[in-house]
Amino acid sequence: MTYFHNVLIKFLFIFILFFLSNCSEPQQREMTKGHMDAIKEQCKNDPDKKLCGKEVRVKFKKDGHKFVSLEMLEKSEKNRVAFNCVDQKKYGLVTYNECLYNNKELALGNNLTSQDGEPRITSNVDEIKQYVYRIIAFNNGEEKGGASGTGVAIAKNYIVTNCHVVLDYKLSEQRKQAEYYDTVLVENLHDENKRGTVTLFKK
Repeated sequence: MTYFHNVLIKFLFIFILFFLSNCSEPQQREMTKGHMDAIKEQCKNDPDKKLCGKEVRVKFKKDGHKFVSLEMLEKSEKNRVAFNCVDQKKYGLVTYNECLYNNKELALGNNLTSQDGEPRITSNVDEIKQYVYRIIAFNNGEEKGGASGTGVAIAKNYIVTNCHVVLDYKLSEQRKQAEYYDTVLVENLHDENKRGTVTLFKK
């Protein structure tokens, strides 16, 4: 074999490798950074965060979910969708992924609008969160010693919660009768601007 043949064979070999590597479809990453952040939020209180993350991903796929990709959107649309869903990460992977899906559908239909003003309803979870309130109860000046929980709006100006959320057990035990915290704060889970102090209606 001449020197020319050796060079030609090496060239062909390199060319074939290059051709094959370019023909194969690039592997698209399933999870975005946002997905990973949502998993971290979901597992933040778990002692084994690595195992928790794996279990969350396995359950996610086992339940039939698919990671939403924003590849087909324009850059400005991607940024808007990501912005609209950033606060949903704290509710975990499924909620965040659903938010991405709903906002992506709006973007594809040219209906993706600004989040200015009241938060939009983009999922069934949002529908429920409209009526759910975070509750913090305490005695005036003693917020650290209070209790917290959730309540559900059943009518205009009426929120129902459990007794243990507003009952001061320590004072009740001392006085041998039911005593309730004198200050109760509420905050809506869907719109954090809906917050304030409420009065116990029925003890």
